[in-house]
Amino acid sequence: MQTSEQCDVLVIGGGVAGCGVFRDLSTRGIKAVLVEKGDFGSGTTSRSTRIVHGGIRYLESFEFGLVREGLRERSILLRIAPHLVKPLRFVIPVYRGASPGRLKIKFGMILYDLLSLGKTLPSHGFLSREEAKRMVPTISIEGLAGAYLYYDAQVPLVERLCVENVMSGERSGGRAYNYCEAIGLLRDGEAVRGAVVRDAEDGREREVRSRYVVNCTGPWVDGFLGVSLGRKNPLLTLTKGIHLFCTRFSEEAVVFYSSDGRLLFAIPWQGYSLVGTTDTVYSGPVEGVRSEKEDVEYLLAALGRRFPGVDPRPFSTVAGLRPLAFADSDHPSKISRGYSVVDHRQDGADGLVSVLGVKITEYRAAAEKVGSLISLRLGKRVASKTAILPLSEDAGDRVAAGPLPRSVEEHLLDVYGPRAGLAAEEIAKDGSLLSALCPHNPDIEAQVVVAVKFELARSAADFLLRRSCIGYTPCRGLDAVGRVAQLMGVRLGWSNERVLLEQSEYAGFVGWRDEALPPEQKSLREDQTPPASTRGSA
Repeated sequence: MQTSEQCDVLVIGGGVAGCGVFRDLSTRGIKAVLVEKGDFGSGTTSRSTRIVHGGIRYLESFEFGLVREGLRERSILLRIAPHLVKPLRFVIPVYRGASPGRLKIKFGMILYDLLSLGKTLPSHGFLSREEAKRMVPTISIEGLAGAYLYYDAQVPLVERLCVENVMSGERSGGRAYNYCEAIGLLRDGEAVRGAVVRDAEDGREREVRSRYVVNCTGPWVDGFLGVSLGRKNPLLTLTKGIHLFCTRFSEEAVVFYSSDGRLLFAIPWQGYSLVGTTDTVYSGPVEGVRSEKEDVEYLLAALGRRFPGVDPRPFSTVAGLRPLAFADSDHPSKISRGYSVVDHRQDGADGLVSVLGVKITEYRAAAEKVGSLISLRLGKRVASKTAILPLSEDAGDRVAAGPLPRSVEEHLLDVYGPRAGLAAEEIAKDGSLLSALCPHNPDIEAQVVVAVKFELARSAADFLLRRSCIGYTPCRGLDAVGRVAQLMGVRLGWSNERVLLEQSEYAGFVGWRDEALPPEQKSLREDQTPPASTRGSA
């Protein structure tokens, strides 16, 4: 980062909301700077269920507007980012005497279809008991009356959704920085005019002066406002959710219920199964959230009831916090999942806007709302382009350089879409970069180079957990971290000591993250402590 920067808008927080706001502003021609204290997508975004959906369960609370917006945004994301957001079929088994019953689910399916008028995905259907069992052989058949089918979408590499929004914003003239923390607001009387930013790489503090500041810090919103404005009244209610990464036990995405009525998902993901999520009110420290033993046992018990005889063998876990709009409730499921935009003029901080409660599905809509507000305030009445502008440049599906093995070409297109040529070009320069990084994932060495050169990756964890998802496969990335650190070290000028430190810190973090898993699933290492540095956190 430069000694000081000037811009129209400073966006603080590089989760999907902040990255989306950065892209929306930049593509309107508004000069924006994005700063993120860790890596892009390293907070709540990377700890989600990885689905893009209307929110069928929100029908129970009559949040029809929220469902309608989600369904509209689902269609937009399928169109502008087809390599990242893909249709996914869901199965909801129906059991005799269980709640919700068949009629209630049927009504919900019909309403879901009606609210998604103009949709691009098929309408719902019903399977007989025998058809349901054939489709999901591992499902419990005791009391099974049949199953409903419906469609939503999945974003398997959700972290890349953040990265590609950042890249798009930079192509449009914005500047984005990870590992740069906003530590204090710059004031001109009651007006907020930017922030002081500390660079984690060199420890230096710099000023970013702007006409507006957008606070997209997710679960950290209240803490940030408390330090910056002295605000004591919370804007958020935090709830904790965990997910398990397991050996695949169903080829279909299945919606099922826990014993306490919580709706859960078992979703195919990268050849494995992703199971989640818990939902409990959380009041502890925002930093260092991880899965606890009781969280894991809760999900495994629910799986055991609906998938008897299945050994899911969880090999990784992830825990995150949902930053929901404040509600004085002990029942997380009753708290609205709607997002809001707060103007802090009433707090004596003109020019500061906070964005709350943004889910992955609505991130683009929320960003457009923020962009329209700020565009109007700046006197630049420029419409948002993000609903029609492809997320990646160079529409098409070709790989620019080759020829490559068909499996590699398909994988690169699946990860990068129109940007797949970047990896192909690196392979053309150095054929050894065609080598696989580990046996649990199709990612290749060229992708590490792309992450460093074009995607602002600065640590081994950045690549293993957010530019790829090797860190959630059975080896947790430990089989690949040595080679990843070496490849990054060559391009970032690391010493041998730094290369070894990257490996050690990553191994320490993974052991700490997965400590709650059953003992037989843990890495066979003595060091289970979190890394000393926060640089590789996720």
